[in-house]
Amino acid sequence: MRNIGLSSPFLEGELTNPQYNLFYDAPATIFIFTAPGILTPGTDASLAAGNMMLASSSLGLGSCYIGMALGLGKDRDFMNELNVPDDHILKGIVILGYPKSDSGPSQRADPQTLSWIY
Repeated sequence: MRNIGLSSPFLEGELTNPQYNLFYDAPATIFIFTAPGILTPGTDASLAAGNMMLASSSLGLGSCYIGMALGLGKDRDFMNELNVPDDHILKGIVILGYPKSDSGPSQRADPQTLSWIY
């Protein structure tokens, strides 16, 4: 297993379980890195991921944000395999593929007003 700085026995157990498939056998995995000097790297990466997920849905693809794998950004071997510059940071991971089934639209609850701010 790669050294990704896990401190959780649960996560370590999940990721070392051969039956667990973190990337769901998706045919495409997109790693989103940010460069130094970016004012809002987390926001920018999240917006990029969200836009990719919306665009993929319009093309009939399924997508999933894989936050559990962000620790890969701490693994120098992984970063070197992808030729990522040392000063870049892994901020998002999205997988894309064709869904095994169409779950249709999800049920939505009526909106509730929690409070008004005057």
